[in-house]
Amino acid sequence: MKPQLLKVPNVQAYSFSIRQDKMTNINNRWHYHPEIELVHFHKGFGTQFVGDHIKRFFPDEIVLVGSKPERIMVLMKILNAIYRSEKFTILSSVGFQNTLLDSENDRIDDIYEFTFNNFHKKIYLDQVAGISGLVPNSFCRYFKSRTGKTYLQFLTEIRVGHACKLLKDDNINIKEVCYESGFLNFSCFHRRFKEITSQSPHNYRLTVAN
Repeated sequence: MKPQLLKVPNVQAYSFSIRQDKMTNINNRWHYHPEIELVHFHKGFGTQFVGDHIKRFFPDEIVLVGSKPERIMVLMKILNAIYRSEKFTILSSVGFQNTLLDSENDRIDDIYEFTFNNFHKKIYLDQVAGISGLVPNSFCRYFKSRTGKTYLQFLTEIRVGHACKLLKDDNINIKEVCYESGFLNFSCFHRRFKEITSQSPHNYRLTVAN
């Protein structure tokens, strides 16, 4: 008996697929496929054929089948290193859910685009509120409900992020970094920078240099 090619459905949006077989003997044909397969025997028992290896299988056994497991192992090592790292920053808030409609996404995108293009200048609340078609008070409530933060918090994070990039260049002094990032007051820049990065601009530059 020759093995048959098993075509695994290719879903473009995902890098792997999950299948659960509840009927006995539903997948007992001798087959092969280019994909790596991880099999967990939840219930039942029988005989498995993997290449020239033949053995009995029992409940709760796990079998990894594939011609290149070393790639999986390297990926697992990378993920394990990330998991064990103590130096990390959570990007999205714990309760974040992307529940925006297309029209809402367009409105938020317009706000983001305006902010990224103008963060280095003074931004007035009525300016950005006008982008969204709302009055300032309504805009503040709208933005907080959609992003979980105030617009000022968002704008400050953008400016501090830009400042972090500039601080990598030793040819730019810290006061220049302050004003080129959109801050109009050096003490305010120093305070906001430390609130977000837990370091002063000077110490951050030293850390990046090292």
